[in-house]
Amino acid sequence: MTLRIFALGLALAGCEMSSPALTEAEVQEFVRQYVAASNGFDPAKAMSFIQKDENVTSAGLGTIHRGWEAIRTATDTSFKEEVRIKLVVDKLAISSIGPDAALAVGSMTVSSTAPIQLGRSWLTSAAGAMTLVVKKTPEGLRLLHEHYSLKPT
Repeated sequence: MTLRIFALGLALAGCEMSSPALTEAEVQEFVRQYVAASNGFDPAKAMSFIQKDENVTSAGLGTIHRGWEAIRTATDTSFKEEVRIKLVVDKLAISSIGPDAALAVGSMTVSSTAPIQLGRSWLTSAAGAMTLVVKKTPEGLRLLHEHYSLKPT
């Protein structure tokens, strides 16, 4: 009997205690905070939402940045530019991709303080779409991947 209790104890000790599943409300709030940080033009705050890992990715307007350092460099550069870009998320649909990860897909509008070139046009506002992959980590929710695209004009 003692041997069975010992074996059961070892089996239970090897089991990981899983955290509760990631909820849609958590992801919605994470995205809201991330967009607010990005719109606040504070690169350190915006980067605090991104998983500090060499495998994270950010893609937009035909450019892909791989790894936290590359994304940080691109973020620092874009936040130093005189043209300020603001993102407004219009609709966001959340899909679970596991107990601790989710895909957020939304429509968005990007506006800028000065015209930016998109294809052959110069615009101060454009509609588009975004996708984010969010994961629950010991540090909280973190962004693993983001992709932004604008509708052609």
